[in-house]
Amino acid sequence: AASEVPIPGVSARNIFEGIKALGKKDVSFIAKNDIIEHLLGVVRRGDLVLFLGAGDINRLSDELAQRINKNC
Repeated sequence: AASEVPIPGVSARNIFEGIKALGKKDVSFIAKNDIIEHLLGVVRRGDLVLFLGAGDINRLSDELAQRINKNC
C-alpha cells in the first residue's frame, strides 16, 4: 500500500507466489530491506534499473544511485 489501507490477502509475497504457481521460474522475491544490497551485487556498468511502485519506492532508487556513485 502507498497511503491506502492494505487489502486483506494482497501482498508482494502473494503476487510472487501466484506468478510462481503459473510456472514462471525466472522470478524472485526480495524483501524491500534487501533490495539495495541485492542490486549492488548484480548491477553492472551500463545496466538499466527500473523501480516501479507507489509510496516510498523512490527512496530505494535514490539510495541505489547514491551507493553506486559513492563506489565509482
